[in-house]
Amino acid sequence: MDTLVESVNATAKIPLHPFWPLNAALPQYAANTLSSRALVASFVVGASAILGVTLSLIQQSRRKLSKTEIFMTLWFALCGCIHLFFEGYYVVNFVDISNRQFLFAQLWKEYSLSDSRYLTQDSFLVPMEAITAFLWGPMSFFCAWSIVKQHPLRHPIQLIISVGQIYGDVLYFGTCYFNEIVHSVVYCRPEQFYFYMYYIFCNAIWIVIPTVCVVHSVVQTKRAFAKVQDVERVRKGIAKDIHFYLAPFSKLPLSTPTLSDPRWSVEKFTRSFTDQIILSLRFRLLYEEVPKTEPEKAVVHAHSVLAFTIDSESQAHDAFQQVYQLPGERWQTVRLWYQQQAY
Repeated sequence: MDTLVESVNATAKIPLHPFWPLNAALPQYAANTLSSRALVASFVVGASAILGVTLSLIQQSRRKLSKTEIFMTLWFALCGCIHLFFEGYYVVNFVDISNRQFLFAQLWKEYSLSDSRYLTQDSFLVPMEAITAFLWGPMSFFCAWSIVKQHPLRHPIQLIISVGQIYGDVLYFGTCYFNEIVHSVVYCRPEQFYFYMYYIFCNAIWIVIPTVCVVHSVVQTKRAFAKVQDVERVRKGIAKDIHFYLAPFSKLPLSTPTLSDPRWSVEKFTRSFTDQIILSLRFRLLYEEVPKTEPEKAVVHAHSVLAFTIDSESQAHDAFQQVYQLPGERWQTVRLWYQQQAY
């Protein structure tokens, strides 16, 4: 192996380097000063520190998060740090990263043993890493924060980031295999460790976990839309019921009616008022965060004096009289308000 490397580099008149293909032009390459084990250990320690700090912040927030939410908060916090700082360092220094000795530079040179394109200013990797660093990075921090704060933008942001990560990883693998199949250019050293641990494992993480995040966001979004649709169906049904039961009553003048009036049934209207109109009001007050309007307050007052058990025509008459004895203008406002809701 050493003889082959020396012969290739001697022929090409370029400095000796361990990357594949052996004739890759790296004139400014400087070997790492740290061993592979030390570099991998430093990355693991750094990632563990990020996760530990994030978990501590979650606990200090005193938010009751599920295990899934805690895991995703940790994941996006780690993604934010890796994308913005580690990959951002590469984007800023990609021109001469092969001769730098900063920790991040040495980590990139270590990873480049599985994909030397990172050291050759590849036209795909640099723009792709720029998008990852300066778009997915800040968005990942926001997503982690939104999970803890239960922000309504949590799932849209989580979905966008995760789809972007999957898409970038698929293109990453695709362009590499395209060059290998079509142009017979291999960028990874022949040792299986670099191929399976660096190239496959490290990148597969950004396919598996984002896929889980995508499925989770899709399921939660589906449930949210289903709830909204159910609410709309209930509201439309209540509006139709209100219109049906108020239609005959809306034709009455604002004066005390009699039971002999043929245009409506006191018992039917009173039952309907109790079962349908008040139900719609409760629905509105419980499921919509809106202040109570004067018409709503009037209906609440009317409901408080209604007889819930109506066993006879006389009880129905008494219940209706109590409602109708509200101040004339106020009761008219209530009636008109419900008519508007019905239409």
